[in-house]
Amino acid sequence: MLEILTSIISIIFVAYTLHKYREKIFTLPLKSLFAIAGLFASIIAGAAFLIYYVGNWLVGMIPWSPLRLPVFIVIVIAVIYPAKWLLWSNVFRVLHVDAERE
Repeated sequence: MLEILTSIISIIFVAYTLHKYREKIFTLPLKSLFAIAGLFASIIAGAAFLIYYVGNWLVGMIPWSPLRLPVFIVIVIAVIYPAKWLLWSNVFRVLHVDAERE
């Protein structure tokens, strides 16, 4: 049930973002649209790989089990913030959007 709710919220967020920037998106050439989609997919895939495989591998090495969850949370935060920065710097640079203004 939680997976379905998370998927629905993600789809709503993507639809809202596309609707918000629709005029800028329609003025972009097709090459830029594919570049944005490729950057977005590769950054998200890289972050998911780091969190799921590398994070679980590192946490699996910790012998004391109460320490595993806090370490995994730190790993997730350490992966999400650079991924967020990469998304903002690359995708919105292509869209020519000022992050402070939005």
